[in-house]
Amino acid sequence: MSLMTTEKTGFNEVLELIFEKIREDIKSNLAAAEAGVLPDSSGIQEQLELVSGGFDVYEQLDGNGNYHFEGSKYGAGQSVNLTVTIFSPDDTFSAKLSSSGGGGGEWSNVSINRPQSASIKTNLFSTTNIKLDVHASNTRNAGFHARVEYKV
Repeated sequence: MSLMTTEKTGFNEVLELIFEKIREDIKSNLAAAEAGVLPDSSGIQEQLELVSGGFDVYEQLDGNGNYHFEGSKYGAGQSVNLTVTIFSPDDTFSAKLSSSGGGGGEWSNVSINRPQSASIKTNLFSTTNIKLDVHASNTRNAGFHARVEYKV
């Protein structure tokens, strides 16, 4: 299922929505398997591409220009490809994204409006711990706006 929104959303809410879509897709596939209605292999890639979308993220930088997120989500062993574009404030950023399932990335000297991509892997049998740290070079105590696009 594709989901696009322009609502003001925090990073935690964005991850929850992405991982909720993953769980819904898995439940749907399990229900189809139990009913004996499995998709033919020619439609599998098409079906996978339906679990994608994008969200605008609004968060707050602290007095040192930092934003930190740490949370756990269940992703059923899926890989999530992310592209993040920071739109404001007009500054240079560094960021680090990590997942206990593997993947992520680290970036430095990132200007606004420059998309950055990463893939995170999720654990199959347990929740996945996800960490994100963002640092603005010169901006303090201000909101920031980014766009997160995802594809499973």
